[in-house]
Order: sequence, then C-alpha cells, then structure tokens
Amino acid sequence: MPDRSLSQTYPDYGFAVFLDTSADMKSGRPGIASFTLKGAEMTTGFVAGLGGRTGRESGGNIATGVHGSEYHILGYSCTVVFNPYRSFILKENIYTD
Repeated sequence: MPDRSLSQTYPDYGFAVFLDTSADMKSGRPGIASFTLKGAEMTTGFVAGLGGRTGRESGGNIATGVHGSEYHILGYSCTVVFNPYRSFILKENIYTD
C-alpha cells in the first residue's frame, strides 16, 4: 500500500524516497528495520451487537446496533531508519517565470 502522506500535505510537488537498506559496515545493523511493541503486534476483540455474539441470544449488553457482533483486528508496526544520513527525500523543484 503506497504511503501518500507527503502528497496529501504538499499536493503541488512530487516526491521520491531513497533508503539505504544495506547493513552498517562496523555494527552489522541494517539501515532500515520494522518493529512492533511487545504484546501489541496483533490485538483482537469482539463488540457485541443485537442478539449477542451469535445474533440469536436474547437480552444482555449491547454495544452496537449491528445484528450479531463485530470482530476487530488492530495491528501496530513501526519503521525506523538507523542512519538517516544515508537516506533522503527528494522534492520536485517547480520553476515558474
């Protein structure tokens, strides 16, 4: 999925992102990595609706007007660039007279 955060913030310019993904010569650590918070990689849960979790139960707590229930999956992930001096963002230069 492409990330359009720069294009949405600055719609008049084009951008390119250059990332050096090679490992560091001294430490061996990669130039870019992905990580998650421990225990928050994937969080799931039910929101009970009309008829409970099965949709056929009578009575009970109702959290949403949906018949049956909703199942939610949330995932947390982050990307880090360990050496930002080896990566950069290129912005389009628009020249007008």
